[in-house]
Amino acid sequence: MKKDQLMYVITLFWVLLGFLLRLDYPKYPYAYGIDLIKFFNYKNLFDIPVIYGKISIFMIFSFSLITYSYLMPNRLLPQLVLVVELIFWLILFLFFKQGYEIGFGGSYDEQVALYDLIAIFLRLLLISQFYNINRSTKIILVLLSSISIITLKINL
Repeated sequence: MKKDQLMYVITLFWVLLGFLLRLDYPKYPYAYGIDLIKFFNYKNLFDIPVIYGKISIFMIFSFSLITYSYLMPNRLLPQLVLVVELIFWLILFLFFKQGYEIGFGGSYDEQVALYDLIAIFLRLLLISQFYNINRSTKIILVLLSSISIITLKINL
């Protein structure tokens, strides 16, 4: 598996993981983190699309755009599709996602913030593979951008 294919697979896995663990929802379902015992109850596994129908549409949209970008033979069009997906996800993240004012004193949930940091990092790293920049410089720029976006969200 080539390096760029691996980035697509990791990003798609992360989107799916966020859906399954309910970390990528605009409305955060639990006030104090993830209740894995409640989540892995077999009855709750079938309720996800019913309870979070609108949110699963967002996940399907992101998953589809990233997959579509991977399957395109052209070089410019996949980059454009990934940028559109990133803009869509950032708008959803910055303006609609909750989970950053919960708990004692309105502090953010570390699980959600860590998931979002990695999600932003993977999306930006996926887009950056289309540019010929030194690898270490690319990773530092993507990491600083990701931390800046998370910090902006936490301080909003």
